[in-house]
Amino acid sequence: YCSPLERAVLTMSWLLMPRAGDRTLPLLFPGELQEIHQGMLHGRPHTEWKAAMDGQDPMTFRSPGGENWLDVQNRVTRYFQDT
Repeated sequence: YCSPLERAVLTMSWLLMPRAGDRTLPLLFPGELQEIHQGMLHGRPHTEWKAAMDGQDPMTFRSPGGENWLDVQNRVTRYFQDT
């Protein structure tokens, strides 16, 4: 299992392919394993994040249109429980 993000796929390939040899490994890239969706703060500087969070708990802070870390935990947990 691997996130479908390019950097994750490249890392997985770098780690697994030399060890796989002639074997065919099932490779799964479910969207549920993507990183946190940061919403409107995606790509914004740390100073903007800090101002937007205004002392809120990082685990529960959700940028508009995004996820918080508890959402990510639930998404990934649900995926592996259903798999």
